[in-house]
Amino acid sequence: MSDPLALAIGQIKLVPIQYYFSSCLPRSARRRPPVGSRALPGQPRGLRRRARTVPEGLGDFARRRAGVPRPKRTSSSLEARKRLLYTKISTSGIHRLTLLVVVALIQGLTEFLPVSSSGHLVLLPAVTGWTDQGLVIDIAVHVGTLGAVVVYLRREIGRMLHGLLHPGKRDPEIRLLGQTITASAPAIAVGGLIFVLAGDLLRSAVVVGWSTLLFGALLYLADRYSPATARLEELTWGRALLIGTAQILALIPGASRAGVTITAARALGFERTAAARFSMLMSIPVIAAAGGAGAWKLAASGTADGFAEAVLAAGFAFAAALVAIRLMMGWIRRASFTPFALYRLVLGAAILAWAYG
Repeated sequence: MSDPLALAIGQIKLVPIQYYFSSCLPRSARRRPPVGSRALPGQPRGLRRRARTVPEGLGDFARRRAGVPRPKRTSSSLEARKRLLYTKISTSGIHRLTLLVVVALIQGLTEFLPVSSSGHLVLLPAVTGWTDQGLVIDIAVHVGTLGAVVVYLRREIGRMLHGLLHPGKRDPEIRLLGQTITASAPAIAVGGLIFVLAGDLLRSAVVVGWSTLLFGALLYLADRYSPATARLEELTWGRALLIGTAQILALIPGASRAGVTITAARALGFERTAAARFSMLMSIPVIAAAGGAGAWKLAASGTADGFAEAVLAAGFAFAAALVAIRLMMGWIRRASFTPFALYRLVLGAAILAWAYG
């Protein structure tokens, strides 16, 4: 009878004997039930048994056999579970918010600087171990940066639209609009083919490291040894097509779309501000095409959740991109692209050391 389950069953079997002897006694001699006891089925109200307890370690089956109810959860235990659940939710929410802010800031700060935004975004999950931010956030940060460049170049865009609506003979605004579209077409066409056929095959740390290093060196050489005499008004159709063809190389992760186009424009002798402005004008159709491709892929997958997160990421990317554009344009009016080239050389070497190490 040392088994707890046997003890519990034995107590149940003794109940009829106790009831028999107690029923022979007068009502006044019957034992008062202790507080907290309960009556057995078929037992008179006056005769109750003490509530049974189950030895520690027995599960629900033995507890039911012994007739002991499950212990109720106290308010303190419920509060502790609620606090634990709230802590888990808060931690995951803070982690997600941190990821959104970091991705938006990287995209906004590096999209129009010659340092490669895609290269930084490719390295983010590899270095930090964070999960991918998702296609919705990718589209949102591109929309934010697109809004920033449109706001900064609003005067040029306004003159282009005015010239398009009121065409004149040899209108320079319409000419610049046509050159921008011509220069953007090669990268959009080749990028569409890569998007459909290859996907993200080139997105690796080794590719990002070598392209960051190589195109950083080309940026330094073009900016250091090329003349800076041509203005944006002197852009020809042939030069625009050459710069646009060079933009195809920006499809390599780490090459930097802004870096490649600015390098090509500087190699053709354009001023630093003119090269940066034309690079930003070319970015408008390219970013719009990339965002449209992502939206098409998102619509095909049928997963479009996270609207509030997308708005937040787009807002951060917009603010960061606008600040970065103003700082870069203010810098290159009185200095060169050398700091950006040196940053790329150091970053590329660090990426390769980490990838091969």
